[in-house]
Amino acid sequence: MNKIKLSELIAMTKEKMLTFGLSDKTLSNYDYEGFRILSIYFTEHHEEYYSKEIIDNLVFQARKQYELSLINRSKYQNIRKVAAMMDECFETGTVNWSCLPNWYTKKLNKYFEKILSLYLQNKIESSTYSIGTLKGHKVEIRQFLLYLEGNGHKNFSNVTLEDVNRYISFAARTHPSGMGNIISILRVFGQYLNEKQLMNVDMVPVLMATIPKRRKIHDGFTESEAENILSTVNRETPCGKRDYAILTLAKNTGLRAIDISNLKYSNIDWNNNEIQIIQHKTNKPLLLPLEPVVGNSIVEYILNGRPKSDSLYIFLRSSPPYEKLRERSVSAIASRYIKRSGVQNDNTQRKGMHSFRRYVGAKMLEAEVPLSLISEFLGHSNIDSSKPYLSTNERQLKECALELCGIEVSSEELQ
Repeated sequence: MNKIKLSELIAMTKEKMLTFGLSDKTLSNYDYEGFRILSIYFTEHHEEYYSKEIIDNLVFQARKQYELSLINRSKYQNIRKVAAMMDECFETGTVNWSCLPNWYTKKLNKYFEKILSLYLQNKIESSTYSIGTLKGHKVEIRQFLLYLEGNGHKNFSNVTLEDVNRYISFAARTHPSGMGNIISILRVFGQYLNEKQLMNVDMVPVLMATIPKRRKIHDGFTESEAENILSTVNRETPCGKRDYAILTLAKNTGLRAIDISNLKYSNIDWNNNEIQIIQHKTNKPLLLPLEPVVGNSIVEYILNGRPKSDSLYIFLRSSPPYEKLRERSVSAIASRYIKRSGVQNDNTQRKGMHSFRRYVGAKMLEAEVPLSLISEFLGHSNIDSSKPYLSTNERQLKECALELCGIEVSSEELQ
């Protein structure tokens, strides 16, 4: 389309949205917190026809308001969603339902973008890191390159160790708790630059400092807390059947939220009562027993709660479009029932979906299951990942304590 009145484009977009099978409430939210706000904004700018520049300005202003807590996330996302759908309708004449991409981020110049891409490809081909880990590398290295670019560097030819040190100081002010990870990633990136002879100076030596890790013990649920959380679910509704199956699965297997989100029919071997998956985090296979209570809850959801869909994924959204649940939705489900159950959940004892995983690990440790088997059951790639569970078993820790009998006190202050 070359030019179209805003009112006509809104009508077209709304008509296309009706094919998504959205509920009346959802359509009403998009209308009130999206189309209405957009119409008012165009009127304020005395513009009758659709303008991408104006709509982009609206989204930008909404983002700023959200960051300042002047509007909530739902309203901001509704504005973004409506803007994206209208833009698609303007460009193609149709609208497809899809998840919003991440908020706009500044682009690197072509040279830095190419180097970052080559680095990631190199690590993928060498199988040095998992895809999930490399996503973290991409974010941190990208910030470093944007910093260099912002300080006048279009490539690495004139980058000095002073530039690297200044970035470390900058990153320490903005992300103090993540400096260990940032330095480690940049050190690996520096080694790559050395190997490819892309940089005139070796930045690795200034990145050799070891940053002390901030360790915090995250307790899992107690048995009574886990049972209390599950008891708050209304298992008579389709949504409740789904949530109960998810929480039961987490309580009995310790599966990560992302692996529950990705669970497919093909991952369950009903004949042998087994769950077989490839873990998203480690990309390694994991075989778990399918206990009756877990299997029954999943069957109940599939037969009596799951929307009709050809999706290969088991757990779906409860309202149209019936797509698979995303990881954050699985975590949100756990948070909702944790809050409803009254389980202590504050800054001192932050608990969420991952607390079921710690519950499983602590329970196995209490049953004196060897740490190597706990690590295997939880799908840890390294046994060291299971060691935090050692600190959760208070009874066995007490057995390690030494008595003071036989130790003479020579200082009067201690008598």
